[in-house]
Amino acid sequence: MNHRAHLHSVYLPNLTVQNGIRVFVQTGGIKHYTAKDDIELQAQDGQIKHIAKDNIEIISTEGKIQITSPTQLSINICGSEFKMNEQGVFITTPGVFQVKSNEKVMEGG
Repeated sequence: MNHRAHLHSVYLPNLTVQNGIRVFVQTGGIKHYTAKDDIELQAQDGQIKHIAKDNIEIISTEGKIQITSPTQLSINICGSEFKMNEQGVFITTPGVFQVKSNEKVMEGG
């Protein structure tokens, strides 16, 4: 049996919930679309976590991807880490650190 739930509104629908919303989809996934304007996620007093068993992709089809943090950005992969904070840029790895470039320029700050 095919059951579908639809919510249609010509105007801006507003949903306010005090103690949380949980959505579970057995198959078919969840998709968010907007024809114009932004999609914005906010955790006003908490974290936003994206967790997947497989890949996570961040794709911009026509613009840039910008990640902003007031304190630190860290990327951790298999024991290697790329970290930026107010103290500088740090790259650590238990394996080989290899850099390839046609031109190398190192300047003091």
